[in-house]
Amino acid sequence: MTPQRRATEDDVKAIFCYRGAGFSLDETADYTGLTRHTVSYQLRKLRYSAEDGGISEVLRSLELVDNSELIKMELQTSHEISKLLMENLHLQDKLSNLEDPYDGVEPDSLEREWEEPAKIAIDAISVISVSEMYDIDGTETPGYRFDIGRLKSMIDFLENMGHRVFSCITVSTHSFLVHTEEFCDEQGKEIMARMENSGKLLVLDDHDPYYREKLAQHDTLVTNNPLIANSSFPIQAQISGFSWEGPEPTFSNLPELENPVVKEEPDVQIRARGVVYAMLSQEESIHQSTIHFKVASEILGLKWEEQVKWPRGWAKQLKQKLQLSGKTFSIQLKHLMGDEITINNSIVRRIIIDD
Repeated sequence: MTPQRRATEDDVKAIFCYRGAGFSLDETADYTGLTRHTVSYQLRKLRYSAEDGGISEVLRSLELVDNSELIKMELQTSHEISKLLMENLHLQDKLSNLEDPYDGVEPDSLEREWEEPAKIAIDAISVISVSEMYDIDGTETPGYRFDIGRLKSMIDFLENMGHRVFSCITVSTHSFLVHTEEFCDEQGKEIMARMENSGKLLVLDDHDPYYREKLAQHDTLVTNNPLIANSSFPIQAQISGFSWEGPEPTFSNLPELENPVVKEEPDVQIRARGVVYAMLSQEESIHQSTIHFKVASEILGLKWEEQVKWPRGWAKQLKQKLQLSGKTFSIQLKHLMGDEITINNSIVRRIIIDD
């Protein structure tokens, strides 16, 4: 494969401006010096960002809005911090003249240095590539297919355990996948774009020595690629292989978590169902979005009257807290309530069974 050039931040800004001004994909590609496929892919990522956070968030991320008020607030904050620092120095000067309560011996809790939690880096192509046997003219022949969903499933699985996770892929491999419909359909492209936007998938230059230089000894590299695992170049991180048992991956050498995530007690779902029961009656029907906001307000402790101030990602947080599957809330709600409700055109009704 011929190495492809990654789109820079300036390229993405130019793509946004040219397309917004009415230029075609081909014209935008000519002006930016990128391929038509790359321009199309970056536009798709911008669209997903707008759907997730609004067009204003896209404008801010591209620095296409007036930041003067923000700069003013930052200067004010900086001034306040400077005042606090001066007060802190004054207090420290006073404290230095006081008698040492520890008589020169620091308590154990003060001796420990804070360490950043270990990271897990996933060799993305190692996870996406699935080896299979194909029947060609009556002969069993080894081959590969590519499953983008496996990478997201592995990241979600590890994050649910409490690990810090991201994945890496080279720009040539990334370009090959997104430009080959046979290997990466529209759903796969959407998954990749959203993982890139969230920082869960890093697209690296073809010769970026990330695995060798940017992982510490307490980090872990997940890969089944023997060329990486047995590389002559020094890799500080520990290596972990993986395999799949049904829908979940298993790992050979994951780090132990000091504070593993404890799953929520089952009664959180009982509380959520109670909220839905309270909202529905035999006569009433309610739009699912109203139920979504009400359940989130009760379960996540968010103020009902301040929905516009709710943090981004609250819907995903609610899904994780309730341990529900499904891409949309209507599917999640059906999993929560079962056959006790019906949903038609986003309108939810409770099914009342007469004795």
